[in-house]
Amino acid sequence: MVWSGSAWFWWWRSTRYFDLAEGQTESGAYMTLYPTTASMKGIAYSDKNKNGQKDSDEVGIAGLETSIFKVGSSTPVQTTTTDGQGAYHFSKLEPNTPYSVEIKFPSDYEVTSKSYFIGSGKSEAISLSEEQMLENVNLGLYKAVPVGSISVNPTVLEKFVGESGTLVATVLPVDATDKSVTYSSGDTTVMTVDSNGNWVAKKAGTTTIKVTSNEDKSKFAYVTVTVKEKYNPTISGQIQNETGSGFSGISIELREPGSDRVIQQTTSSIDGSYSFTGLTNNVNYYIKVMIPKDYKVKFGYGIFDTAGTSGYLKLEESNKSNITGINLQLEPKTILPESIKVSPKVIDTVVNETGQLTVEFFPTNTTNKDLTYKVGNVDIISVDANGKWTAKKSGKTTITVISASGAQDIVEVTVRSLTDSYIGGKIVDPNGKAVNGVELLIYSWDGKLVGQKTTDGTGAYRFDNLEAKHYYLQLKFPKEYEFVSSNKNYFWGNSTGYLHVDGTNSIGDVDAVIRLANPKESSLSGTIYDQTNNGIGFSGVEIQLVNADTGQITKTLTNTNGTYSFSNLEKSNYYLKIIAPVNYEFASSNVFYYDLLTGYIAVDGVAKQDGFDASLKVITPKNNSSIKGIITNQETGLGFPGVQLNLYSQDGSQKGTAVTATDGSYNFIGLTPGDYYVKLVFPVDYQLSHSNIFGSDGTSGYLALDGTNQLTDRNATLKKTTIEAESITVEPKELNQLVGDTGKLTVTFQPNNTTDKNVNFTSKNPNVITVDKDGNWIATGQGTTEIVVTTSNGKSETVNVTVKSKQESSISGKITNHSTGLGFEGISMKLYTFDGKLVSEVSTDVNGNYSFIGLSKNDYYMIVGVPEGQILFTSNTFGSDGVSGFYGIDGSNKIADRNATLKPKDIPAVGITVEPKELNQFVGDTGKLAITFQPGSTTDKSLNFVSEKPEIMTIDKDGNWTATGVGTTTITVTTSNGKTATVKVTVKSKQESSISGVITNHSTGLGLSEVTLKLYTLDGKLINEVITDMNGQYSFGELSKNDYYLVLSVPEGLEIFYSNTFGSDGVSGFYTIDGSNKIADRNATLKPKDIPAIGITVEPKELNQVVGDTGKLAITF
Repeated sequence: MVWSGSAWFWWWRSTRYFDLAEGQTESGAYMTLYPTTASMKGIAYSDKNKNGQKDSDEVGIAGLETSIFKVGSSTPVQTTTTDGQGAYHFSKLEPNTPYSVEIKFPSDYEVTSKSYFIGSGKSEAISLSEEQMLENVNLGLYKAVPVGSISVNPTVLEKFVGESGTLVATVLPVDATDKSVTYSSGDTTVMTVDSNGNWVAKKAGTTTIKVTSNEDKSKFAYVTVTVKEKYNPTISGQIQNETGSGFSGISIELREPGSDRVIQQTTSSIDGSYSFTGLTNNVNYYIKVMIPKDYKVKFGYGIFDTAGTSGYLKLEESNKSNITGINLQLEPKTILPESIKVSPKVIDTVVNETGQLTVEFFPTNTTNKDLTYKVGNVDIISVDANGKWTAKKSGKTTITVISASGAQDIVEVTVRSLTDSYIGGKIVDPNGKAVNGVELLIYSWDGKLVGQKTTDGTGAYRFDNLEAKHYYLQLKFPKEYEFVSSNKNYFWGNSTGYLHVDGTNSIGDVDAVIRLANPKESSLSGTIYDQTNNGIGFSGVEIQLVNADTGQITKTLTNTNGTYSFSNLEKSNYYLKIIAPVNYEFASSNVFYYDLLTGYIAVDGVAKQDGFDASLKVITPKNNSSIKGIITNQETGLGFPGVQLNLYSQDGSQKGTAVTATDGSYNFIGLTPGDYYVKLVFPVDYQLSHSNIFGSDGTSGYLALDGTNQLTDRNATLKKTTIEAESITVEPKELNQLVGDTGKLTVTFQPNNTTDKNVNFTSKNPNVITVDKDGNWIATGQGTTEIVVTTSNGKSETVNVTVKSKQESSISGKITNHSTGLGFEGISMKLYTFDGKLVSEVSTDVNGNYSFIGLSKNDYYMIVGVPEGQILFTSNTFGSDGVSGFYGIDGSNKIADRNATLKPKDIPAVGITVEPKELNQFVGDTGKLAITFQPGSTTDKSLNFVSEKPEIMTIDKDGNWTATGVGTTTITVTTSNGKTATVKVTVKSKQESSISGVITNHSTGLGLSEVTLKLYTLDGKLINEVITDMNGQYSFGELSKNDYYLVLSVPEGLEIFYSNTFGSDGVSGFYTIDGSNKIADRNATLKPKDIPAIGITVEPKELNQVVGDTGKLAITF
């Protein structure tokens, strides 16, 4: 129903609140109700592809009786018949009422729908809302079309060996459900045929090809096959190089004698072979080989002359033999160079360097490439027979390269010493000023002191005549100095990292900046202004400088211009304080605060800072601040008169009281500087609704007044106090009902004067019981659940619900003997609930009738006990396995005519055995399952093999399996009549991977033994730990698929010098292992750690000598 009504009623069909005086009458409140309806429609269609949904090319099924029932009733509300498009339509249905649609269809159809209709022609319960039009309540039906006949084209094949083609099979009728066929050859050595009918003639002989319907093995056709040999006259041979191996890419022509016409042309293959086919018998030919210009004939084998031309060749038809062995061997011509070009033309190198000379020959097809190397001075450079040179000592010379023909080229050589490098730089202070007399020491990489220098007047130093090596510097600056920085980060504190020179290059910018450790050159200054006196400088004002680190106070006075200054300040944190003259106060400043203090000022002992300025002004009286606002009544929207507000200072002492005027306003005036707060006293039965100042307790936050400012709009809105429900009671507390029962819940509030009595009713399972917003309930299905009743403020109560099914339904039918046409007595019939629980078992009577009665609401299915030697012939109920579909029983409906006809059966498989029953393999393994049928006389031994996870193991139609990935899965083997067996599969990754390497001692160049390495998985799990052997080698073997990383435990006193694997912390990157790959050369070279001096002792510490004395100082590190 829908409604319309006067302004008294809200849309949820309740009136608004209203008050009546004693004896008062109100009229004009009305509400009109009128009926609403819902409707549904759908289509019964032929689901050709059995996908459970209607596709555009699938047509409706006309003439099917279709009825709609209220759930729980066996009497149809409406009945119709599907139209020419298979459509039906039910209208004028009651909203919010569960319905079920039933479509009757012939027994040779099966249901394919995946929604509404599942497994039967009766739908699940469907409820419609008001005015709802529910569409696509569709029933998909499938009817198999059997194969009638099969033919194949062509029916006769007469072919030569090597020919191929395709057979075309035609299955009738054209709409047959399964048109697939199987092709099989009687003799695959004569002709093969694949699953698509593609055939290949293999050898001479006769056979047949059988084409069989997969749906009906009794439907087949034959192709008669004859294969003959095909004679193909051929001339063949080989072109060979000088070693007798095949010579590829040589052009060869077959020519006609007399005319020299080219009959065929070919090119020798990679093994030098060639052939000419399809030739004519009893005809003369000759062969012409196109010899490359740099080659000549070595052997013609009595067939070819020196120009590569053969004698006449003739194929004789009488013996049908081919001509083979027409071979020719070639060898290179000798070609001397006319000139040569040597690279490089100039060698400019250093002692002990090596290199390689390369030579180009002209012409480029030179065959004799012998060379001689002559050195002008073999003490300077040497060259071996292959052109590799080695620089031996400094000097200049030449290398002359001479070819076999005498052509030559000259290389100019300069060899330089390896002690021409230098390292230098400058030491300066932060202002760029040179620091003289700073000591610097240079060490080789192994800690050996190489030299000592002192900076000159420009701050410069330089270490000359350095040989190729790694060096580092130490900076010995005076104790009153400290390190500041270094360009390019050469220095880190007083030491550099490694600096490499090669004996020829130099590094001249190893600079550093140092400074006095505690300079006292900073200053702070500023000006104080008198704002009251036209902003002129304010003289005689005391300024205090406070050292925040030590507490020391230094004082000064501003001069006649108002300026002040503090100088000679050391590095520290300071702040400034102004002592204002009597009757003066803060006016303005960018650095001073209202309390005449600055924040902390960081002084570095060098920089000079100014601009610490401030303005002062004469103090003026401050007692003119005020606080104003309005208190509003939310119910009326007007000002709330008579509300008391109290004013307090920060210490809690009361400073005033105000009462709101008729417009709700209040005002505290004549207030002096300070922090205040206001307390609002709520009238009886009122509380705070909202405010821009007051909290829920009526207290404001602190309000800062300076004696002159005016605070307005300090407002609040009050509302009536809400009385919330503390608890509720629901009657009844428990419901024990039958499907279809109805009733209403009643709710009582505590306290009785609760202001908001709205509640929400919720059924946890509407399939068992529904409840509307007013507490009206309907028992809709069997089961247990709860109804939760919740107030608007979250108080709740629960009603326990149990709904039982009515037990008035029945299922009945008849089992008929196809052979006699009579009822089949003594057939066992079993009834189960949908979850497999046996409910009842009966036997058919003398007429073949059976019946299950007194059924309660549930979904049921039946199993007919087909006697040994019988099978189901036809049935509108049972599948070939004797199991019915599901029947929705509501406790009152009756289902009849659930019939079946039995006939004698074929011998189906009753079971199968699969060997092996379990597979434990590695990735890449293959094999085949062996199947045994029970009984052995089973007539249909076709099987279907399915792998649950093909990414782990695949299996073909013949049971051949391949392990493809790591994991577990199951292979299910199914017979044509549904018998199954399973094989459990576990596939592991091959564990053939490894990671290996060598740890080397840089000092000795040999392997470093007993070094510990650990292997971890990606998530940090330790897999293995090994120690390097006497050659420094290590290996982690038999690794499975994963991501790994290595950790190298560097021995005490050593560090990593170089590694292609490990970082400075000894941890490698990640390595991806697939179970079969091998990762090698994960190496590292270790060297002794540099141990710098942390101090020295000199003896004696003091010398008191006379002129001419000598001696030596003793140094201890």
